Amino acid sequence: MDKYGVKPLVGVIPHCEDPMMNQYEKDTEFWKRVVSWISKGWIIAMHGYNHVYRTERGGMNPVNRRSEFAGEPLEVQKAKISKGVLIMREHGIDPQVFFAPSHTFDENTLIALKECSNIRIISDTIANDVYSQFGFTFVPQQSGRVRKLPFKTVTFCYHPNVMNDDEFVRLEKFLKDIRIMYHFL
Repeated sequence: MDKYGVKPLVGVIPHCEDPMMNQYEKDTEFWKRVVSWISKGWIIAMHGYNHVYRTERGGMNPVNRRSEFAGEPLEVQKAKISKGVLIMREHGIDPQVFFAPSHTFDENTLIALKECSNIRIISDTIANDVYSQFGFTFVPQQSGRVRKLPFKTVTFCYHPNVMNDDEFVRLEKFLKDIRIMYHFL
């Protein structure tokens, strides 16, 4: 990202309990690393609370049938949002952007975000461009890999912990080509 001047939106799970993470060694410098990203101009989003799927609901953005949030009662969602924001603030981060694990959330998620955080930007849903609804600004998220798409605003969602070398090579080539095409830096 630094090499090509990209300032990404990075999702942080405040209290990660995803069983997949058991395969990785605990990063004792994780929160310092997140703060260093902010100092480089990267934006930190709250990516759910614990990344544990509790329902088989897709909610308002049913691209998947599993969710940490969609289908959960409002009080459960408020508790997760409140605790997640508190953890992030304890590390000097006041999240302004949210995106849900598996991109699934519902109306209760929006209420919980309004009542328990300053977050008013959601990076999720498929759309042609940024739009406002329900008191939030929605930044569409259309693809899990870089490619040319026919939308006015395009974002890509990556999970570096599960990417292989070829995927990193494709991403870097795309960033290099875009930089040349638009004369960045």
